[in-house]
Amino acid sequence: MQIEMTGTLIVVITFIFNSVIRWELRILRGVVNELRNKRFEYILFEFSPWLMMRSRSGDPMELIELIPTLGGVCFDSLKSSDTYSPLTRSSSPLQDYVEQLQSALYQNPEKPFDKMVDTNLYGPWDDILCALF
Repeated sequence: MQIEMTGTLIVVITFIFNSVIRWELRILRGVVNELRNKRFEYILFEFSPWLMMRSRSGDPMELIELIPTLGGVCFDSLKSSDTYSPLTRSSSPLQDYVEQLQSALYQNPEKPFDKMVDTNLYGPWDDILCALF
């Protein structure tokens, strides 16, 4: 079978859901030129500094700052829950947010994270939604 190309195929990707459990930074580094050129409009990734540090998969601050350094805007998009996202967490300054997620302080006081370690391999995490315009 022979296929003839008579035109140019243009693929537009507007949304990336990067759910690779701890390898988000490496994936985004691999498409940094596309991010810089605004090839994608929205990126959603799971952010677990706790897991990143334990698996040595990269610097959590580099991941959380990557899209904003390319002109994007990011925010925590995970609905508050009893397990991972209590309303008492800080989101600013950014370093405090990352440190809190990285520690056992990011938890429901009635269900301490250190008692969840055996059943939860990912640690405290948030979904981060970013937009590049």
